[in-house]
Amino acid sequence: MKPKDFFNLFGKGLKDIYKNFLILVLSILLGFILFIISQFGSALAPRLQTTISNVIWTIVVGLVSLVLVSYFFAGLIGMAKKTVKGKAKRKDFTLNANKFWFKNFQIVLIMLAVGILIWGIAHYGAFFIGKAFGLNLNAALLIFILIYFAGLVGILIFFTFSSFFLVVNDLNVLESVQKSMKFVKKNYLGTLSLSVVFFVIYFLIDSIEGILGDALIYAVVLPFVVFVMVRFVLTAGLKK
Repeated sequence: MKPKDFFNLFGKGLKDIYKNFLILVLSILLGFILFIISQFGSALAPRLQTTISNVIWTIVVGLVSLVLVSYFFAGLIGMAKKTVKGKAKRKDFTLNANKFWFKNFQIVLIMLAVGILIWGIAHYGAFFIGKAFGLNLNAALLIFILIYFAGLVGILIFFTFSSFFLVVNDLNVLESVQKSMKFVKKNYLGTLSLSVVFFVIYFLIDSIEGILGDALIYAVVLPFVVFVMVRFVLTAGLKK
């Protein structure tokens, strides 16, 4: 993808949001439901009497949240695809969410597992290296960051578009992951650049204290990311 086309993704992403205001409403709804679940979980946790009960409850709340995110994200991607290609309707959200939520949930679990594995390798790798060379805490922390970052840009980044290919190309889980890996390999610099841009945007918005920062994450950042990523998939190549 040419630099001009890459930068045009951001402007077109903003225009897409303007064309489909409903996607903002749905994104905000997702944030609101997740907030309610979080508050409910936090309120109930202290009443549980045993550590096992707390662990089970945490897992249940986490799984419910992941299912919810998988459902909404599948629907939002479907709506974004329709918006980019023409005009999306409310039914496009429910059709795609109902069709792809479970497959998307599996992809989310795979990415979560890979992320945890990378964290574990970085954590224990830094621990053993630090112990072997007698490094201080700051040096060991730097090694952890370097290993973890290498894992993100060297492994996890290749899963970035799995959910998007799942919905956009109507694939199964394995095909979606494979397509994402091939796509990222072909467009690695573009994918890395997008990831950095989105991270900076998220970091700046998330630094806003209070409910305003959280509201902007779901009202602006989430739909913007979805539209830009869908456009990137549709315009950067790798046909079905």
